[in-house]
Amino acid sequence: MGDYVEKYIGKYAGRIGTEIKGVRGTITVTESGLAAALHRGGPNHVRDYFDWVSKKGMNSGDNQTEMTPWDSKVETRLREFERVPLRR
Repeated sequence: MGDYVEKYIGKYAGRIGTEIKGVRGTITVTESGLAAALHRGGPNHVRDYFDWVSKKGMNSGDNQTEMTPWDSKVETRLREFERVPLRR
């Protein structure tokens, strides 16, 4: 994993282990999910997604219509990779 992704995983380290009520169910934020979301969406979209979720009190599930396509992609990556071991 590159220094770029490591840097941003560190930036969001406080989110690791937290749960988000996503559009399709609860997501646990993991390092591997963050790495995948950062790779797919970039740090700005990941930041925007977390800002959006924070405004909703970590309960974004019933607000799907307010999501941007990038929010959806970040959330999908967080979900799909939450149980994938992170290889360094």
